[in-house]
Amino acid sequence: MEKIISGSVGRPPTAAELIHLRTRHGRTQAAVAARLDVTPRQVQRWEAGVGTMPIPSWQLLCLEWGTRFAEDFTPAPGITRGWDLHRDQRRETIERGDLVELQPHGAAFYLRAIVAGTASDAIDAVPSGDGYLAIVTGFAGVEDTGDELGGFRLGERVRFALANVFHVEQRVPRDSAVPICQERR
Repeated sequence: MEKIISGSVGRPPTAAELIHLRTRHGRTQAAVAARLDVTPRQVQRWEAGVGTMPIPSWQLLCLEWGTRFAEDFTPAPGITRGWDLHRDQRRETIERGDLVELQPHGAAFYLRAIVAGTASDAIDAVPSGDGYLAIVTGFAGVEDTGDELGGFRLGERVRFALANVFHVEQRVPRDSAVPICQERR
C-alpha cells in the first residue's frame, strides 16, 4: 500500500492512499461516507479510482484521524519521566493529558504531543500496535520553527506505541486542581 505523507493533504488522494487511511484506522466505507455526508457507493468509486475525492474532504479525514503511526517514529531506548514530587504519584503508565516526546525517523528533533486517547478508551478505536493517540503541540530540540517542521504540524494527530516514547511528563492529577478564581468576601 502507498504510504501517506502528511504534507500530501493539499491535493486529492490517490485511490491507494484513501484505502490505506481507511483500513489503517479500521474504518469501513460506510463510516467514511457518513463522516463526509456522501453515499457508500461514492466512497467505493473513489477507492476504485473513478472520480476524485474533493481536497477538503481528504483534509477533514486526515485532520480527524491522523496520518502518522507508530512505524513513523523511532523506537526509544528507554523512557525518561517527569513529575512534580510534591503533587504527583510516580506511575509507569501513560494517560490522557500526559505530554510525550516522540522522534520521527531520521529527524534531529522531537515532537511534543498531548495524549488524547489510549487503547483502553472507548471513544476512539486505536488500531493494533498504535496504543496511543496524541495531538502535536510543539517541537523540542530546535529553535523557533513556527507551526510546521519536517512535515509535521501543530495540531496534527499522531498515533504511537509505548516503545516510541522518549520522555513523558505526567499531567496534573484531576484531584489536585486549584480553582482559577476564588470569590472575594
